[in-house]
Amino acid sequence: MLDQNKKLAILSNTSSSSHVALRKLKKYGLREDMFAGGLVSSGEECAKFVRDTYCHPPPNYNNNEKDDDGDGDKAKPLKPKTPKKALWLTWKESELQNPLQYLSYITNGIIDDNNNGGDDDHGNDDDTTFTTSNGGGYYGEIDIATSVEEADFILLHGSEVWRIDDDDDTNSIDLNFLYNEDYSKIDPLLNEAAERKLPMVCANPDLVVGLPGGVVGNMPGE
Repeated sequence: MLDQNKKLAILSNTSSSSHVALRKLKKYGLREDMFAGGLVSSGEECAKFVRDTYCHPPPNYNNNEKDDDGDGDKAKPLKPKTPKKALWLTWKESELQNPLQYLSYITNGIIDDNNNGGDDDHGNDDDTTFTTSNGGGYYGEIDIATSVEEADFILLHGSEVWRIDDDDDTNSIDLNFLYNEDYSKIDPLLNEAAERKLPMVCANPDLVVGLPGGVVGNMPGE
């Protein structure tokens, strides 16, 4: 197809950003430049939606350096807003994946991965730094909810843990769902969220995934 000057694009339901997913292609003998049409991932679209819908400028951010209307007067500073809180279901942190990179990508537009392997669905990314097309920068803040009651929405990024701290990975609850499809922890959580009519944003709609050794993993869409 490339020899015939056909443009190739990928539509993927990975919870990774498009940048991370593209970099993984070399593991399969493919090059990023083969896909002139780019790669669109559900993780990328999820990040965009969360930015547009829930992110607020951080308290110390203002736009008073910009003259929007050309009259010589600087724009008024943006009023700080209380950050929205996400009930965050995600992946366990390990040498192969760091879910915080995805959260950083949502709020800053940057994935700076110099120590481990990104934010993917059990993938192994190369050490690299990515930015959004506008070069990154503050989109706003998202806080992590410690209960359903204080959450504004559900960020369904992965199916391993309910993470209630964005600094300490040990402060998370193992859902026992990925490998065992155990609903004893996830159902009460989601039922309470449904009673509050919390909106949910899903970064990976897969129901199941084939893992090494013939293991079937239960994914966020399940």
